[in-house]
Amino acid sequence: MESGPQLTVAGRFLIGKQPSQRIPERDAAARQLHALVDGLSLQGLAGHLTQAEMTAQLDVFLCELITG
Repeated sequence: MESGPQLTVAGRFLIGKQPSQRIPERDAAARQLHALVDGLSLQGLAGHLTQAEMTAQLDVFLCELITG
């Protein structure tokens, strides 16, 4: 049985299962995803975006990331 947090499919795609499997492009994508979520959170807290708008932006990013 694995210990620690369980990664989602997107998490495994972005960082690989082990640090030794890291790929620079995936690390960059992980940083972009983190920045996007951070920015969307701030926009939501400030009242500039609704939850639906934030979810839509995240969906677009993930779709572009996965499909290339």
